[in-house]
Amino acid sequence: MTLKEKMVAILADYFDKSENSNISKLFGIVAEQIEKLNEAFKEIQDSRDIDLAFGQTLDNIGTNLGEPRNGMDDPTYRDFLKTSITAALSRGDMETVLSMGRVLYGQDVLGIIETWALERYDHEPAGLVMKIENTRNDGIDLDYQLLKRVMAAGVRLYIEVYQPRSVIAIHSRDVLNVTRSVMLGQYMSGNMNTTGVING
Repeated sequence: MTLKEKMVAILADYFDKSENSNISKLFGIVAEQIEKLNEAFKEIQDSRDIDLAFGQTLDNIGTNLGEPRNGMDDPTYRDFLKTSITAALSRGDMETVLSMGRVLYGQDVLGIIETWALERYDHEPAGLVMKIENTRNDGIDLDYQLLKRVMAAGVRLYIEVYQPRSVIAIHSRDVLNVTRSVMLGQYMSGNMNTTGVING
């Protein structure tokens, strides 16, 4: 039943409720304007939903979170804001770190283990290792700073990237951050993209 039909239906029976009656036509005009208002209000409400927001509205959400766009397109910026919100609400537990990793890297994240059980990390008592298998042709963009915000204070995060292809391409926004690589040994990441060839 349309809004117009509902409005006409609640009239007393001594009114002419036929389609061509004056009151029916008047209610049709009023109902049309009310429906347009409802659509506008729904669009406003939807625009405040981070999954549906775009353009300036997404910028406004980012401003409220203190996270500027910095040239990102809408889908990338939306994912960045969602991970930022997750980071802000994080309790630092393994499940939250794992879910954040999956937001950033999808199903490439194989899992997380604690360093105290690993000899290659000298059984470090307060550390986590995130294992990522890079299945992307264009390499993987490591956002270490965002992941660090999810971590509990005093807990170190290591990232192990397993590269099934013969060429490795890792991009990171970090400068002078010591990175341990299972396949390449230990190296320093700089402010340039690191690209190398795995031998053997």
